[in-house]
Amino acid sequence: MEKLRKDIVGYCGGIPLVITVLGGLLAAKQWEEWEVVLKHVIPVLHEQQDHSQVEETLDLRSMGHRKLTCVDAVFILTFTACGFTTCCGLTCHDMFARFHSGLCRSELGDKVRLPNVFKKMVQLRHLYLPYVYSVSEMLELDNLRYLQTLVNVKPKTIQISKDFKLDHLRVLVLRNNSVSLATDVIEIVSGCPSIDKLNLCYPIEKLPGAGKFSSKLDKLTLERTNLEEDPMTTLEKLDNLKILRRLESAFEGTKMVCSKGGFPQLRSLVLSLLPNLEEWTVEEGTMPNLCRLEIESCKKLQKIPNGLKSITSLQKLEIKESKFMQKSFIDSLDIIQRVPPIVIQD
Repeated sequence: MEKLRKDIVGYCGGIPLVITVLGGLLAAKQWEEWEVVLKHVIPVLHEQQDHSQVEETLDLRSMGHRKLTCVDAVFILTFTACGFTTCCGLTCHDMFARFHSGLCRSELGDKVRLPNVFKKMVQLRHLYLPYVYSVSEMLELDNLRYLQTLVNVKPKTIQISKDFKLDHLRVLVLRNNSVSLATDVIEIVSGCPSIDKLNLCYPIEKLPGAGKFSSKLDKLTLERTNLEEDPMTTLEKLDNLKILRRLESAFEGTKMVCSKGGFPQLRSLVLSLLPNLEEWTVEEGTMPNLCRLEIESCKKLQKIPNGLKSITSLQKLEIKESKFMQKSFIDSLDIIQRVPPIVIQD
């Protein structure tokens, strides 16, 4: 039995948080259950290359899944130790027991209710929230001064003080189901001066001005933003932007213009599922470093812009779901046949 105790402590990698969680869990258990933990749960911790990530990374994206995995079980224990008393209505011990008996399935539901405890995790570097969640009170994140990654956060669920600042945040993914005002986005984005990757994945009334975005931003994804005004007039002023992805209903307008001198560093541009786009103008002198262009299912786009002929850096043009594109658009591809290669997929 002494060897069993030492093995469990050893596999915890010396991390106090994990030792505390497992110790509390096993205190009232039989030796047979200790052996189950050693065989099925501890190896997950042992496989971690960097044990510090157990304390620095909190990934809640799997909390609404139908079946709990071994990794989820370890996470739930750590999650509870960080201040949560229950998870999806179940205590830590109940969740662990259900995991081992194979009973932890759809009764967990699809929405996680998050209490305001993240403010206590001052060493947290990476926080991945569930795709669908609610809050018991506004989440306070100001204390997370080391936070580098924040994924799936809803603007309306976090408390933004006058001095809101996440200086080290580099990756931000904002999601929501309802329309948000430009001010909601501005308050968050302007408080994160080091962001280099930003995803806006919900309806937005209007984009913030170019000056509100981080000067370090090099990758931007817009998805289901339903913007009515052409966002290119703002985005082309982002001097460091290298990758721009405009996906499913990012833009609801019919005309789009890339102006001369815009997008000086852009390397990759993706236009996908823009249902109303009919006319795209590319002025000479825009996107001088563009290497890759992908267009997918823009059903009303009439033709490829003539201005693409002047972009000598273009190396690859991909047309996906071409069966949904206008015939006039496919025919217009002849004007840039010099591009090696043009890939057309049905």
